[in-house]
Amino acid sequence: MVNERWTKRTSFSRRARWLGAAALAGALGLCGALPGTGPARARAAATQPAATTRPAARITAQDLAQLDNDAWKVREAATQRLLALDLTPQAVAAAYARARSPEQRQRLELIAEHQFLRTYIAAHFSSDTSAALGVRQQMVLPNEDNGLKHPAVRVEATLPGFPATGRLQTGDLILALDGKPFPDAGQDPATVLRQQVLGLRPGDLLHLTVQRDGRTLQVAVPLAPASALGALLDPVSGELLPDIAQRWRDFRQAMERSAPPARRP
Repeated sequence: MVNERWTKRTSFSRRARWLGAAALAGALGLCGALPGTGPARARAAATQPAATTRPAARITAQDLAQLDNDAWKVREAATQRLLALDLTPQAVAAAYARARSPEQRQRLELIAEHQFLRTYIAAHFSSDTSAALGVRQQMVLPNEDNGLKHPAVRVEATLPGFPATGRLQTGDLILALDGKPFPDAGQDPATVLRQQVLGLRPGDLLHLTVQRDGRTLQVAVPLAPASALGALLDPVSGELLPDIAQRWRDFRQAMERSAPPARRP
């Protein structure tokens, strides 16, 4: 019986690799559906000198095991680490097909959405000169309860597709920019943070002093193109706009179809 299950699983995996590849590529726009692709783009690329590339990041068996670890902290740390990597959506889809538990697949779906949007932003907003951090934030003033000495900025959420995801976490307190605390009076620290970001360009690093779970950390966050915020996200709800939301749903559904059934908990 064990051998029969293994044979079926292996056969399914082989079929998924070639049946799912076109669906995944189409959902991401790799078949010419996105602007800036096609024969003209290919001809232009062919005239450019070959670039030295790093080996593509991938999700290992150890990563998958940590996503299903009994300890929540281990699962969460593995998720944040994979969010911070420059993974291709196809690499996440391949790991999704190897995952066997609902916990692994739920976390990989979160990672896949982020990497799908990050790849889309890199392909379509590379010429933007204005920068964005990609977080929802709120001012925090010092008081006896929080023990702060200066105003701070609380991270309310990180936005998928933006580099802050995987580097900053919900609940982080940003205490300082480039080692300098926020001023005690005169300006909202969230405004100071926005102004600092506006003075930088996409790809520049923003150096933050962050308080997380009682620890003080130094975090460097690369900035993203600002125009991607308005192009992808509703400014009020923060939800994906319909066109990109549909692209993501197509990719997610293709990823799910390409994977064998998950193990029941």
